Amino acid sequence: GTQISHNHLIAGDSDAFVGARDQQQGLGFCGDPSASVPRSRYRSAGVTGYPGTPTLAQQVTEWLPIRVDIFGTLADPVRRSLLAELAAGPRRVVDLAAGHPISRPAVSRHLRLLLEAGAVTVRDRGRERYYALDRAAFAEVASYVASLTTRPIGEQALDALETEVHRTSRERRARDEEDRNEETA
Repeated sequence: GTQISHNHLIAGDSDAFVGARDQQQGLGFCGDPSASVPRSRYRSAGVTGYPGTPTLAQQVTEWLPIRVDIFGTLADPVRRSLLAELAAGPRRVVDLAAGHPISRPAVSRHLRLLLEAGAVTVRDRGRERYYALDRAAFAEVASYVASLTTRPIGEQALDALETEVHRTSRERRARDEEDRNEETA
């Protein structure tokens, strides 16, 4: 049988893996025993691993679109930095892309996810699109974080407060009584 080296798998050489797996199982192209497709035809068939073909992640994203909620938008450091820039005011994609080491299309994809999650708004001005932060979208995040940082007053804390109030009242009465005794003596 065909040997698949560890380096092929690490390097992401999926064609070596797919071809070797199918060959070991006595299968032709994509698991079909009757298919005999030359390597050059893999590209047009949509198999990943060859130049010009989409990766598996790209294909899955196309089949199963990812919906990101407001919490998901904050998970990515690039999106967090875009949100920080937009907090200062509306910006164009070109302006946002200039401050990042990623391409303009990549910034556009991040902005599309932010838009789908409701974190930003977009306004067309002539031929340009300006993205702006939608602060109202973060109310859910602020509420969640506030619930984590504030603890409700528990029964034990109220009992301790009542005990302290009674102790203080007793001490005050005892002092007042001592003062009266000293005045009469």
